[in-house]
Amino acid sequence: MKSLRTLSMLVILASILVTGCKKEEYQPKGDYQPAGNYVTSGTNNNTVKNYDITVNTWEWTFDNTYQRHYYRYGVAAHYNSLVVCYVISGSGKQIMPYYEGVSQQGYDFANNLFQTWQYIELQYTNYNSPSSAPSSARYFYIVVVPPSAREAHPNLDYSDLNQVKSTFNLKD
Repeated sequence: MKSLRTLSMLVILASILVTGCKKEEYQPKGDYQPAGNYVTSGTNNNTVKNYDITVNTWEWTFDNTYQRHYYRYGVAAHYNSLVVCYVISGSGKQIMPYYEGVSQQGYDFANNLFQTWQYIELQYTNYNSPSSAPSSARYFYIVVVPPSAREAHPNLDYSDLNQVKSTFNLKD
């Protein structure tokens, strides 16, 4: 009788543990859009968006295949948008990809505006120690320019952040 009761308790406990602990679905920080909600038409296509992003040391994820760290930030943008990323370094906001020769650290990015959920992937590589994450928070500035805005300013120098901010009236 006692073993039947113990067995019953174990079955109940196991069922609670298996069904009661549901893992949350991953969603990136940022201007996240649920699956299928691509911004491909409408008035949003004319809006240039900018994002100030702080990535803390614990928020980076290590990618063993490419020996680099990455951080994904969700955006809502037309899939043909131009994405320009800047990393804040000791000498200001540098357009990415950016390589710091003295510390041998590189910053890069990939835009994934055609995925089920759209995001910008910021990438960090320490060439001296690939598995090491940044030792302090890193700051980034992203500008997402829809096709119509890019076509309206064909000669804009996107490496000059001040010119980009002035042209599109962007605020910090």
